[in-house]
Amino acid sequence: MDAVIYLSGYAIVFYFVLSIVYRLFRGLWNLKLGSLLGFSEKFKPKDNSWAVITGATDGIGLAYAHEFCKRGYNLLLISRNPSKLNDVKQEIDSKSNKKGKEIKVYAADFSKSDIYPGIEKEVTRLPRVDVLVNNVGMSYPNPEYFASPHLSEINEQIINVNSVSCAKMCSIVLPMMEQQKHGVILNVSSFSALDPCPLLALYAASKAFVDVFSRSIGYEYAKKGITVQSVLPGFVATKMSKIRKAYWMAPTPENYVKSQLKTVGLDDQTTGYWSHELQYYFTQHVFPIIYGRSLTSNIAFNQMKLLRHKALKKQQQQAADAARS
Repeated sequence: MDAVIYLSGYAIVFYFVLSIVYRLFRGLWNLKLGSLLGFSEKFKPKDNSWAVITGATDGIGLAYAHEFCKRGYNLLLISRNPSKLNDVKQEIDSKSNKKGKEIKVYAADFSKSDIYPGIEKEVTRLPRVDVLVNNVGMSYPNPEYFASPHLSEINEQIINVNSVSCAKMCSIVLPMMEQQKHGVILNVSSFSALDPCPLLALYAASKAFVDVFSRSIGYEYAKKGITVQSVLPGFVATKMSKIRKAYWMAPTPENYVKSQLKTVGLDDQTTGYWSHELQYYFTQHVFPIIYGRSLTSNIAFNQMKLLRHKALKKQQQQAADAARS
């Protein structure tokens, strides 16, 4: 009996050690070894290859636009603000060394549900679409309790922008890619999709939808020459994250995108960057064994409560200043 108990204990320990080692190797493979050995997506566009990018005027989406232009793709950039789209078009044109490549822009507000016939008409005019980047996203202005009355409209917008847009854009582009027998779809989820995220509940849930949806259709279309990858970035120095200065845990959008693109074709899910992969390794594999899976959610809850408190205090101060003026 004692021998059985000892063997069971050794087997459990061996299993956990093996799972941790496997994830560590998987991270090294995705972020370094796979691309070095030539197993990642090569991104060799034809003259008439197009990359369609949503949320392309800021942050990660803008970095994708610059990077795919450098790699020789024609671009269709879709975002809400026509003026910013035209500014981005001029910016990319001025910096591009790929002369003769075309850049189109299309203004669409993804918080609305009636935009997709127009988008579909614009996309299906293209000779071929080899890349789709579903990057458009939105979150709460500040961490907040889900049922707060003033969030009802924002909650609906979050669902439309983060979840509905991803599914709709894929449904528009996939028939074209299926006919071509080739295509890459990058759906930008979030690290917050991996665990419960109190005070950002609907944002995290909408990004969890993107993650599971991406990996599901990835299985459906893998044998048809189409690669679908769920991208789960941690903090990146963007306007949305409110991080102004990049550091090792929050890279610039440009550095993040260059790193992430090396992982395409190696796995259906990626954090995209070495420090985010390290964070994934500890929060998903090490900490749950030692402390249980609730640790990360408890930490997130405490952080979000602190941020919420600071935001409310700032709003109260602004209201007081306005009353005095």
